Parts: sequence; C-alpha cells; structure tokens
Amino acid sequence: MKNVVLSTVLLLNLACFAQVEKPKMEERKAKMEKLESFTPEQQAELQLKKMTLDLSLDTKQQEQLKKVLLNQAKKRETTRNEIKSRKEKGEKLSKDERFDMQSKMLDEKLALKEEMKKILTADQFKKWEENIEKREERKEKFMSKKQNAKNKQ
Repeated sequence: MKNVVLSTVLLLNLACFAQVEKPKMEERKAKMEKLESFTPEQQAELQLKKMTLDLSLDTKQQEQLKKVLLNQAKKRETTRNEIKSRKEKGEKLSKDERFDMQSKMLDEKLALKEEMKKILTADQFKKWEENIEKREERKEKFMSKKQNAKNKQ
C-alpha cells in the first residue's frame, strides 16, 4: 500500500513539473519573437542601454559601442533573413554550409572581442566577458533541455 501511495505521489509530481516547464519554453519563444520584431537600430539601442547600466559606460564608450552593436545587429538580421527564406523554401544547409556559417560566427565573435578590448577598460572588459560566459552557460543549459524534450517525444 505504501508503494502505491508513494508511486502515485511521484507520478503527480512529475505531471505537475512537466506542465510547469512548457510555459517557460513558450515564454522564451515569445520573448525571442518580440526581440526579432525590433529593427537592428532598436536592438542595438537596447543592448547599449543594458551594457551602459551593467558596465557604467561613459559617453565616448557609448558612441563607439553603438556603432559596433549596430553593425552586429545588422549582420544578425541579414543572417536571420537568409535562414528564414531557406526554411520557407524547404532548403536545408549542407554540412559545408553549416561549417562555414559556424566558422563565420566564431570569426565575428573574435572580432567583437577585439573591438570590446579596445573600447572598454580592463575591469569593464572582465565583467563583460563574465556576462558572456554566463549567457553561454544559460544557452547550453536551454539547448540541452530542448534536446531532452525532443528525445522524450
């Protein structure tokens, strides 16, 4: 009898937990769609304001970063549109194309890092790198949860 009650409680717990996780993923998707609806200029402006709050940027740094962030947002928009148009056509990227895209993204990350090193002070740069690492960890955690959810289905 104890085993039946215990297993029932555990199953109810799992069912409740599964229902709690779904809205979080839907909220994240909605948030991403909302961000994608902004123009590259708006995205750069928002990112600049967040960085100003987080890193205490002065006006000269803000001006320099605005150019870098706007350029980055425009590149991201172009890439997103290319991927979206391919998806609508039903085309998939080949292995070589995927490799080239990932290589290009990493090159852009390296270039951004060098630009940030030039613009930010040592303390600001260190804090910025820590924030990037945290974001990457959250992204990996999210992707692993997403992969686990796909595997369960």
